[in-house]
Amino acid sequence: YTLRHVTDKCKDKDIVIPAVYNGKPVTKIGKSGYYGVFYSYTAYDEINSVTIPDSVTAIDDYGFSYSKCKISEMVIPNTVTYIGDSAFPGSEIGSLTFEEGSTIETIKEDCFFAFTSSELRLPDSVKVLGKNAFHAADIDKLYLGKNFESFDTSRLYSTFTFANINVIIDEANPYLMSKGNCIIRKSDGWLLRGFNNSVIPDDGSVKEIGYRAFMDLDIETITIPSSVKVIHSYAFGDDGTDWQECPLKSVVFKSDGTNGTQIIGYRAFRNCELLTDVQLPDTLLTIGKEAFYNCGIERITIPASVNAVYENAFKTCPISKTDDMTAMTFEKPDVWYVTRITYKDGVLTDAYIPTDWQKY
Repeated sequence: YTLRHVTDKCKDKDIVIPAVYNGKPVTKIGKSGYYGVFYSYTAYDEINSVTIPDSVTAIDDYGFSYSKCKISEMVIPNTVTYIGDSAFPGSEIGSLTFEEGSTIETIKEDCFFAFTSSELRLPDSVKVLGKNAFHAADIDKLYLGKNFESFDTSRLYSTFTFANINVIIDEANPYLMSKGNCIIRKSDGWLLRGFNNSVIPDDGSVKEIGYRAFMDLDIETITIPSSVKVIHSYAFGDDGTDWQECPLKSVVFKSDGTNGTQIIGYRAFRNCELLTDVQLPDTLLTIGKEAFYNCGIERITIPASVNAVYENAFKTCPISKTDDMTAMTFEKPDVWYVTRITYKDGVLTDAYIPTDWQKY
């Protein structure tokens, strides 16, 4: 049998799903249309617990989606070998844990979309988090096990887009670690994802800030440690798919003259319209195409270390619209810079391209 509804006739705040019904085992938690078993349940606003019997082997797509009541506690038995897409979206479960011995390896697409929880403990067996798995989720503590390897970072909505989460990764995990509420790849120090309260660790563990690592987050100030050599494309910037204003106002680069950021990549801070305070480090070599496109920068100094500033790096910033040619200062005059262009009333009034430029 498949459980599809829990009705208001059930008045128990500790709900026990039967293992057997009419002499046959209950093996699945199902759905009705696109809604889960508690979607129409209104007997209580909150129930204490839901017990899933060992007879259950699968939680189908939408099994616990959009529950009308908050569930304080739920344990998924290790007999469950399949959890479908969108299994828990829009629901609130105070504490959701998996029984020891679980063999679930993948958390599928949209599984915890807009899910709310104080504590979610995924089993050690989980290796992969799918597309949108935690999109817009609000989780006080998300525990990821020692075999967790990867998650989606490349799509329109990646695994953690708009999520408000505190992540704890098992220290025995050989692939990834969590520090400062950032997910970092151990092999190369690549910061894969940050969250709203993240602080990039200043202990040398982070070498590069990855694609979309801090995009769509509610962060006003960020400090880049001197160990970070590369900031990749869209690390903080909007890739054109985001619809919320970037709140980032200040970026602080740490540098000791030898160690510090060398490359700011393509559109790394694009559309950070409130970003006005940027002091570039004296280790910087390259500012990528559209790196600060449509930011709020009014004045900036390009350090002598910089060899190239690529096309439209500061386009549509106030600095690109002013007639004050001192707003952008070059400590070294022979930088390849092809976008120091000033327009007035839509007419090009000044452009600077050094005669001896060369591509870095």
